[in-house]
Amino acid sequence: VLLDSVLDGIEDGALIPTPQPAEGVSHAPKVTVESARIRWDRSAQAVDRLVRSVTPAPGAWTQVGELRLKVGPVQVTDEALEPGQFLVRKDGCYVGTATTAVRLSQVQPQGKKAMAAADWARGARLDPEVRAQ
Repeated sequence: VLLDSVLDGIEDGALIPTPQPAEGVSHAPKVTVESARIRWDRSAQAVDRLVRSVTPAPGAWTQVGELRLKVGPVQVTDEALEPGQFLVRKDGCYVGTATTAVRLSQVQPQGKKAMAAADWARGARLDPEVRAQ
């Protein structure tokens, strides 16, 4: 509806297109691997947006102990955990943020194929004190 009215306005001469000024143009910085690192001290919504914005390349990632993990889609939850704290349950793997926890759907350990996060966590046998960094 809006597009129709704008096109009609241009055709009738009621709207006059004006070019965008060349001065003051800004460019977004290049997305690097380091900028795709998840910071768990940010809100759950910010983590979700970061993961979505860098998927598929370069891909969001985090450090768990000595292991680097590429993180797939996440879901914001109502679970309360400390930032970076892991919680593994039958229904999934959760990581705390500055607000609420996010549920990890998929992870990819370095040099391996992507897998369900809960399956990875059960196989990795994480120390209860380990935190995502």
